[in-house]
Amino acid sequence: MDQDWDRYRILGEQAEASSNYPYAEAMWAMTVLIAQHFGDKDPRTPYSLDSLSRSLMRQQKFTLAEHFLSKAWTIKTQVISASALEIATTMNLVAELYYRQAKYSDAIQMCKKVHGIYHSSYGPNHPKTHEIAGNIAMLERMANPAPAAQPAIESPVASTVSQAAVQPAATAASSQAAPAAVNPAPSGSKKRSGMPRCEVCGSVMEADWCFRCTGNSVKAVNPGQQLT
Repeated sequence: MDQDWDRYRILGEQAEASSNYPYAEAMWAMTVLIAQHFGDKDPRTPYSLDSLSRSLMRQQKFTLAEHFLSKAWTIKTQVISASALEIATTMNLVAELYYRQAKYSDAIQMCKKVHGIYHSSYGPNHPKTHEIAGNIAMLERMANPAPAAQPAIESPVASTVSQAAVQPAATAASSQAAPAAVNPAPSGSKKRSGMPRCEVCGSVMEADWCFRCTGNSVKAVNPGQQLT
């Protein structure tokens, strides 16, 4: 049993080192199964649970990871009275779980507890103390992102500028001559006077179809022609 547990532990650690988390999950699951024979008071049991949780959360299997972390926490705090550093290991994994779920405020609170343990156990200048302090700073930036810079005020579009700029000039010019664009259109009667008419109803036709009377194609007769 001892040799089997060690063998799977080594394989799990190697798989994690190469970021092969599915394989690591399988190896750590084997250590958890073997550790059941050792009992909860054996430190290998919570170690296996912590490690399995880590490989699960890194595959976004958050519910399972939380389940095994809860078991590790219960064993460490209620069964074996683990040291503060051993408990901090599980707490750090819980902080990572919160981070991966974007629960930044919860992750910050947990990291601060871990930082307190590291500061007391290792001292303020230990690499692990600095590392957890860096994690807290990163999480705080993510929880409270800096406001985005306000975009520069764009100059008005050309049409707006042109309209404002030419308004006085247009007003002054209107007293002398009307712009070509607003010249009155020719009257409808003048426009239609030279167009063919329907031989049935006499309406002016703008195509070979008279939609006023029948909707059918009828003979179009130009003015001056005689009906036959």
